[in-house]
Amino acid sequence: MQLLRRGPVPWPYRRHGVADFGLSEFGYRPADAPYKGKRLVGRHVDLMGRALPVDLEANPVDAVRSWLATGKSGTPWHLRKKAVVGLYPARYRGKVIWDANVDL
Repeated sequence: MQLLRRGPVPWPYRRHGVADFGLSEFGYRPADAPYKGKRLVGRHVDLMGRALPVDLEANPVDAVRSWLATGKSGTPWHLRKKAVVGLYPARYRGKVIWDANVDL
């Protein structure tokens, strides 16, 4: 999940994308469907973005964690059962923001 804050640049209410981050230590997964007409090199990774109603000065990790912990809709309910890892900005890349084994 990208860490997002409400700002002057429009962002879709919900965004879903797919990425391939290259070779995976787990190898290629043949069941992954081609994306945009190309076979993936590594593993299919779902990327989800969400605009959250927070101040621009808010800590993005705290904002996402709060939304996951208190959100009543289906999206945070489902996502809080999984690990959430930051990708952007770069300082959050690879940082576990939510670990279902610890944070539930």
